[in-house]
Amino acid sequence: MLSQTPEELPAILFVDDEEKTCKHFKRLFSNRFRILTANDGLQGMEIFREKHRDIGVIVTDQRMPNETGTEFLLKASHLKPSVKRILSTAYADVDSAVDAVNNGGIYRYITKPWDVAELEVTLMRAMEVYLLEKEREDLLSRKVAGVEVLAAIERVHSLAALAVFKESGLRHVSPAIGTLIQLGQNEGPPPAPAQWEAVYQNHRQFLDLANAALPGHVTKGDELDPRQTLPVDEIFNYLSTNQPRLTVHAGEGKQQTLPGPITVLGPLVDRLIQGLAATLSATDQIHLHHSPTGPELHLSDLPVRHALRPLFSSQPTAISDAQPCLNLTAAILNWHHHGGQLTINSDSAESGTLRLGLSIQTPGIQVDPWRHLASDLIANASFWKRQL
Repeated sequence: MLSQTPEELPAILFVDDEEKTCKHFKRLFSNRFRILTANDGLQGMEIFREKHRDIGVIVTDQRMPNETGTEFLLKASHLKPSVKRILSTAYADVDSAVDAVNNGGIYRYITKPWDVAELEVTLMRAMEVYLLEKEREDLLSRKVAGVEVLAAIERVHSLAALAVFKESGLRHVSPAIGTLIQLGQNEGPPPAPAQWEAVYQNHRQFLDLANAALPGHVTKGDELDPRQTLPVDEIFNYLSTNQPRLTVHAGEGKQQTLPGPITVLGPLVDRLIQGLAATLSATDQIHLHHSPTGPELHLSDLPVRHALRPLFSSQPTAISDAQPCLNLTAAILNWHHHGGQLTINSDSAESGTLRLGLSIQTPGIQVDPWRHLASDLIANASFWKRQL
């Protein structure tokens, strides 16, 4: 039996296209749970991405416009596998609901009209299971933390070494590694405990994939010329023409400049945005803002962290999962190679929105990239700061 107050428990997300049903559900259970409501799958996914860390249970109607409840719950499971998923359905749809429970990993289905007492018990049990699994995962996480950190360090650094071997002129690998670590680290469910041999074999398998699939031409692009400065508006106009997934917002910082020419800087920023956009769903947008400190990209943080999960997991990696990760890795290496910098906003984890500040310092010539990589890796404190 749950002893916590509603404020102490994770929230329940209820999704139904009928406003009165949402109000009814909230009226029935808000004295026992914190209830978040949405009127369709699009709004529900927007809320879930923003508040996924605080949501333990999802209840959704099966028949909704644009997508079914099972389709919505499947998307939610990809972003947070541990969330308990409940499908609300009419008697006529019971067969599909049973199939969803048996094959789709859905926790329970409930039929309309609801038996309120039975539904409350179902919600209580789902929340209890979520909390118990979370407690178990936290314990497992502490037990395997040492192995996971060592494997992640080795994997990210080995990927950087592969990039250097493929591109002998690659520069600024250490800050690129730091960016990947900051973007990819998350609070998702830890993997099951693994033996050292399994960790090693999965690590080798990932590096084999990386060696075959890491995009080439990481150093692609001419050198930026600090003497040819561009107003920020010019690069904004270039990107708004070439990037349909990008929404440009006016604001402060318009008088700032970046090194050009536009024929060099434009494709450089374009490749970075393409790498980020490839991690998002078809309906997600990237927002480009004029901020007082310079250009800033805003996008959902969860899909980016999900795409970079292969870098930080000791589990086997499929090529379909590795490719978005490697494409984004190559885009970030390319950005840093040309002197680009990414400032990751410190409150991104709380808001659910990733805010990336863009700036450029024109790089100098690097004569021996391997020697610089070795010293960079030794000096790289990104992992250790997270552990101490």
